[in-house]
Amino acid sequence: MSASFIFELTFLILSLVWFSIFGWIIFSFISGLALPFLFKGAPYVQSNKKAIAIMLEVANLQAGQKAVDLGAGSGAIVIALARQGIQTDGYEINPLLVQKGSRAIKKLQLQEVARIHCQNLWKADMAHFDAIFIYGIPFMLPKLEEKIHQEAKAGVKIVCNGFALPTWQPIKKEGSIYLYQKP
Repeated sequence: MSASFIFELTFLILSLVWFSIFGWIIFSFISGLALPFLFKGAPYVQSNKKAIAIMLEVANLQAGQKAVDLGAGSGAIVIALARQGIQTDGYEINPLLVQKGSRAIKKLQLQEVARIHCQNLWKADMAHFDAIFIYGIPFMLPKLEEKIHQEAKAGVKIVCNGFALPTWQPIKKEGSIYLYQKP
């Protein structure tokens, strides 16, 4: 074997190792942080258990009602609502998070009341939900507020984690959790 052949083979192997390690990191960054911005969304940040408990408490939903989580991530809110008997849909554009959430839903045997759609939240129809859950960031909230105003039924509850809707007045606020109701 020649020295150049060994050099080329070594270079090829190191390139494959580098790509398999750093390629995954780069892909994860792009799909988890950068991809949502391309679709006018927010990066994935999971709501903590305390915030989820407060969100469920302020929403005060009853079994059989319908809820949606916009930007569902790995499904923590979808699952929490489904455990209370709430028919819940989540919308998430990151297929890795959709897969993770869907596996958790199946493992917990909640498929009858919960599902996560791999779909852009801007294409989701808000008309048939009793509650809308949002963990959005400020730049997307004006457009989302308008979408809810145009599509959601009267009386729908909107629960925001982290940031307030820009023009609506909350009917309740607990820490960084805001509850609204469409007139």
